Amino acid sequence: MRLKHIKAQTAIPMAIISLIILLLVFYVMFTTGNRFTEHLIGVKERMGWFGEILAAVATKS
Repeated sequence: MRLKHIKAQTAIPMAIISLIILLLVFYVMFTTGNRFTEHLIGVKERMGWFGEILAAVATKS
């Protein structure tokens, strides 16, 4: 019982940390420009539909 509770507590901060990392990656992408857009296309192919959404957001600006 107690182990499950601890896992649930650590899952939320982990999700928040991963979101912050994603935001940092996007900030770097926006500032560096086309070189990162090319890299994002490669990421899109690996990530599937989630990558397509990210690519659409990143290439829009």
